[in-house]
Amino acid sequence: MNSSNKFNVSNKERKDFLTECLFPSPTRPYELPWEQKTMWAIVFGIMLLVAITGNCIVLWIVTVKDVNDPVKLEYNSFI
Repeated sequence: MNSSNKFNVSNKERKDFLTECLFPSPTRPYELPWEQKTMWAIVFGIMLLVAITGNCIVLWIVTVKDVNDPVKLEYNSFI
């Protein structure tokens, strides 16, 4: 049995496979249309804004709010 043709793959198929792996074609089959790119950018922008706002609120509560109350100050130090 010939080991070079073990999987019944022709030399042309092998050459095409290697060429596509080493030098991929410039076409992008999974390229999104600009409308979907814009929609995803807006969704992630809103998500980023909500995350930053939430973290700022937590920092404000922990550092500024009710600093004179020793119970809350001790509790907030663990947060």
